[in-house]
Amino acid sequence: MPRFNETVNNSMEESVSATSTSQTCTHPVRDLTIVVLGSAVIGLGTAIVVMALGGNALAACGASGGAFLTSVVAGAQMLSHFKRGS
Repeated sequence: MPRFNETVNNSMEESVSATSTSQTCTHPVRDLTIVVLGSAVIGLGTAIVVMALGGNALAACGASGGAFLTSVVAGAQMLSHFKRGS
């Protein structure tokens, strides 16, 4: 008589192999999150540089906002270009 653990393990292996499919997951949310976080770092770096060069707060906000938006757009374009090829 088989032990309980052997029976459970065998039935689990059969169910996994019967229901598993080979799907390709593209993880679009992960890719967009990486682009946005990278753009935030670029924007913050731009604000630091502007403030270090003696710019006022409004100039720092404007420059960092422009850098953030530019890098988000560039990153989204790169993602669409790379995803199109795969």
